[in-house]
Amino acid sequence: MKVATADLPATDRSTVAQAPARAHGRIVFANQLRGLAALCVVFQHLTYNYWLEPELVSAQTASPLRATPVPWTALTEPLPFRFGLVGVAIFFVISGFVIPFSVSRLSRAGFLLARAIRIFPVLVASMALGCLVVWFGARFWGRPYPFGFRQFVLNATLLHYDYNYASIDLVNWSLVIEVRFYLLSAVLAGAIRAGQAAVVVAASAAGCLLDVGLTTYGIFSVEVAVTTIHMLIFMLAGTLLYFHHREQISTAECVSFSFVQLVLFLVTWRFGVHQADFPNLPSYLAGYGIFVACYLKRNSFFDLLVLDGLASISFPLYLCHTLLGYSFLQAALQTTALPWFLALPLCVTLVVAAAIALHHLVERPTIRLIGRLKRRTP
Repeated sequence: MKVATADLPATDRSTVAQAPARAHGRIVFANQLRGLAALCVVFQHLTYNYWLEPELVSAQTASPLRATPVPWTALTEPLPFRFGLVGVAIFFVISGFVIPFSVSRLSRAGFLLARAIRIFPVLVASMALGCLVVWFGARFWGRPYPFGFRQFVLNATLLHYDYNYASIDLVNWSLVIEVRFYLLSAVLAGAIRAGQAAVVVAASAAGCLLDVGLTTYGIFSVEVAVTTIHMLIFMLAGTLLYFHHREQISTAECVSFSFVQLVLFLVTWRFGVHQADFPNLPSYLAGYGIFVACYLKRNSFFDLLVLDGLASISFPLYLCHTLLGYSFLQAALQTTALPWFLALPLCVTLVVAAAIALHHLVERPTIRLIGRLKRRTP
């Protein structure tokens, strides 16, 4: 999910190359935030989630239920936010900020094709690798393989929730929202190209009324397709910052529209179909706040080898770390005397190596293909 040159309109490249906020066709602060967001998610899953959800870990990896006590008692203490959700929130705002560059450069069909090329090859390859690791684990532990072919196909096409199938990799729920944001962006393409912030906020207000109406009045049955409205509104808050970055709206307009957008997000979540998840609000506000703070200081960012490298593998790292990481930790902690504080860095090294391989073998070719597609677009 790197913010690459291929994601930026050709007409912008000469202009933004003069700004400290850009380097080599990338938005530096957004690119580096993507890597840090991926680290937040990996940390959450391989620490908190691994130890506090043993039944889920056992089921997803076809391994015995772990009997080892939690090694870090602070894990059981409630925090005001969850690192993983902070990372996901940053991802969502980044998408809201960056995707309009592609929308402004391509036709609607070309934009959706480019997004499909960007998402699905890496998704399928990451899932295939994780499922293969779990298959070997199932044979090693002598347990039934947990995934079926139909479940794999529906996960690979991000249609699993529509057919009541569980997620295989435990993270692609966010990609379901991403894809719906791409569809929404295609619908709003005219307003995005023209910098019409009022249209974006109006569309969000309509979504808010729909979401709250579904819950309060039961107008019709709640379908999976409409249960992500609150997150789409949240992502569009990033689009308002894009308008400001392109100088299509003033700072005062950006502040005003953003305030209304966040109020709509709060109302939708508090009174809509996901009101039971409202306690997660601090995590999303933290992610948004981090992005805004970095946006305000965007001219102070510069290329850093470690952060840029992490950003370049953030998408495959995000997708592959759960099945690979959980399987490794289960094997290491249940078959060896390796302590957790040593198993964890080895686990992270393994998933980073897998992400690097996926980046070079699958992700980079898709980025080059998108670049060729955009160059051919009149």
